[in-house]
Amino acid sequence: MLIRRVKGSRVFGRVEVAGRRQAQFNFVGTLTGNRLTYRRAQLTVYAGDNLMQMRGSEGGTMPIEITLRKTQ
Repeated sequence: MLIRRVKGSRVFGRVEVAGRRQAQFNFVGTLTGNRLTYRRAQLTVYAGDNLMQMRGSEGGTMPIEITLRKTQ
């Protein structure tokens, strides 16, 4: 996941999934408190210094865990 820009509560980014199921797509999500929602995914965001972890599911069935590191 690459977060390109945050404007207010809107999050603009790109997801690339590798492995058994491959996919690439851009997304526009909504951040409400510590909850990021995009497409059918709902993630809870845990932020620290230069590190962000997200956990949740896509459509209630596929578990998601993402770790992001701030590079810029």
